[in-house]
Formats: sequence, structure tokens, C-alpha cells
Amino acid sequence: MRTPIPFVLLLALLHTSCGVVSQALGIEDPAGRQAVDSVELSSFESALLATSVDAADLTKTVNEIADDAALAGNTIFQPSGCAIVNANGATVTYQLTNCTGPYGLNSATGQAIAVYTLSGDTLNVNLTATNLSVENSTLSINSNATYSVTGTEKNLVVQTSGVGTGANGTVVTRAGQYTADWETATGCMRLNGAWTNTIGEEAWGTNVTNYEKCGLGCPKSGGNIIFAGTSGTTVTVEFNGTSAANVLSNEGNIFGTVSLECNS
Repeated sequence: MRTPIPFVLLLALLHTSCGVVSQALGIEDPAGRQAVDSVELSSFESALLATSVDAADLTKTVNEIADDAALAGNTIFQPSGCAIVNANGATVTYQLTNCTGPYGLNSATGQAIAVYTLSGDTLNVNLTATNLSVENSTLSINSNATYSVTGTEKNLVVQTSGVGTGANGTVVTRAGQYTADWETATGCMRLNGAWTNTIGEEAWGTNVTNYEKCGLGCPKSGGNIIFAGTSGTTVTVEFNGTSAANVLSNEGNIFGTVSLECNS
């Protein structure tokens, strides 16, 4: 019995250009989803850190900086009254209930604690949280960051450490360093850096370049993630300003997509 020609052609396409076929069928790539989950967890973490230092005046004492952070925290989250923020010495405690905040924070619920120290004119902040939910993700955080200001641009160098579950269900343990740059007036934040992830029993390296979001918008075109596993699998997620990013193979062929939770 002869195999129908259309089926043979489909097999040939799958064999020679599976990337094109999977893109046409809208197939989501599992490694791409894991990469996005890892970066979104870091994005939420950096948003919380930025919120904790946005009001900082580096000429003040740490206790005064904490007082200013608490004052700002009680007004910056929406809807009004969703956040209870208190300062005690150099420690600020955020208690959030379904809050929307700056830099992409949405539906945040749980407790986060920021502890400040000053070294000369450099502000350091340690952020901790356990089972803090943001959108459809959950984060447990124990990260340290150094804050600086150059002109209107603000910067955090973050030593990230924590466990989280991303919106796509990926359980990720992260450890490494990234930078977060932003200007308060624009509400846009850009991440660059590299960290390692443990997902299941496999270690993955994540390298992020120009991952930039404005509020609840989609990542801007031009940013990417290179996600490399110890098994030899490497994919690149390329953002294009929409809610569907392309996932490229080692050879640069598009072989899948990943959906993003954002407003395009």
C-alpha cells in the first residue's frame, strides 16, 4: 500500500525544517518556557528591590532611608490600602494583598523584608521573602543588591538567590548576578546578567541581554535569553515586543514559541 504523498511531504518537512513546521503549528517549546520563567522570576525580584530603593536619598542615614521607603511603599501600590509597609530601624516590612506596583509588579500578595546598610555613599539592601505570589508565579527570595544613581538612571547590582515557581509551572532554583537599570519617570526596567538554575535534576545556565519591560507591557524587541543545559541542549529566546517570543535552536532555526503574560 503506497503512503499518501501529503503525508510523505509532511514527514520530509518535519525532518528537514521542523522549526518552520513547529512555528506554523504554534508549538510551545518546553526549554523556552523554562527560560522565560527563570527570567520573569528575576524581573519580579528586581521590581521589588527597585521599589524598596526608589525613594532613597543617599545623603541620609539608613534609618531615614527606611522611613522614606515605608512612606513611599504605603502610597505607591494600588489599589489604595492593599499594602501595609512599616519601618523599624533599618528594616522595612512589606505586607501586600493583591497589589499592583511599579516595574511590572502585578497581583502581588505576601510579605517581603528589606534591610538596608550604607557603605560610604553606596546603599546595600538585602531582600527576603517566602512564598510571595506575583501574577501566577511564586517566589522565595534571599538576595543582596547594591544601589547607585548616575544622573536620572538608577542601578542595582543583584546577587540573586532563591527558589520560585514560574507562570508556566517551572520550579527554579536561581543563583548568580544581574544588573537592573531604570528611570523612575519611565517605569521601564532593563535586566542584563547571568545565573545558574536548577530545574529538576538538571543545571541550566541563563544569560540575559537587554530584557526590558515598561510596566505591564511585553518585553521590548531586541532582548534575548540564552538557556544552556548540562545535557547539551541550548536554546535562545528572542523577544519581539509581542506576547509570543520565538525560540531558536543551536543553529539559529526557529523551532517553537513561548507565550508571555504581558500587554502587547
